[in-house]
Amino acid sequence: MSPGQRERQPSDYHTPAVEHWCDVVWLTWQELSAPNLTSQLRYILPLNIVTTATIGIIEQAAGFETGEWPDRTWLPDDDEFAALMGAAHGKGVARFGCQHKEVLGGN
Repeated sequence: MSPGQRERQPSDYHTPAVEHWCDVVWLTWQELSAPNLTSQLRYILPLNIVTTATIGIIEQAAGFETGEWPDRTWLPDDDEFAALMGAAHGKGVARFGCQHKEVLGGN
């Protein structure tokens, strides 16, 4: 560095506010998708869930113990859907949808 230059400080960079898991997912989605594809996001699938409480909620919603994701679909009006959105892994997905529903085309 020459004597007249100063080293860039962290305050010189614009960094987005990242407080939650869904903030990281949103930034990643924006980076990886073409600008016109943001409204075409169809699924967010948390993988490798090891949290005992979340696994219990999934198994109760599925109606059986499972080592893999059950071959089921739950809709927003279903009690099981509400239970899954209330689980630790579901809360991040729910927050993601709420924060970005205008861009994603949701209600």
